[in-house]
Amino acid sequence: MRKPVILVIDDDEFYRTTLSDGFSETGFKCYTAPDGNEGFRLYSKIVPDVVVLDRIMPDSGGTRFLMSVKDQPNRKDSLLVIYSSTVKEDLARDERDPVSHAGFSKVVTVSKSTAPGGLVEMIADLVSSD
Repeated sequence: MRKPVILVIDDDEFYRTTLSDGFSETGFKCYTAPDGNEGFRLYSKIVPDVVVLDRIMPDSGGTRFLMSVKDQPNRKDSLLVIYSSTVKEDLARDERDPVSHAGFSKVVTVSKSTAPGGLVEMIADLVSSD
């Protein structure tokens, strides 16, 4: 059976490392990127099953990543998990602009107050139920 491929895009090294370790231990093949530009470059190369995205990052943030992905010809329907400290604002933005989620079969917004281990478990459950 193929390992699910996950891409974690977050400017905070703690979250990238902690989530990558947790996903690898859970059986995912994990890639990480420190910003939206690197995230898009990796996305185009690996076309992941799951993207964990910090929406707000310096330089190239999550919104820019989403706008780049929606026009990507080789995308597949993936799970998008927005892992953010601004959950209320993200939910309101997502309701106003569902186009930015083109190419994602399911979108889940999770507060960064959720421990990284809890996020890993949640995503593992979501992937195994599909």
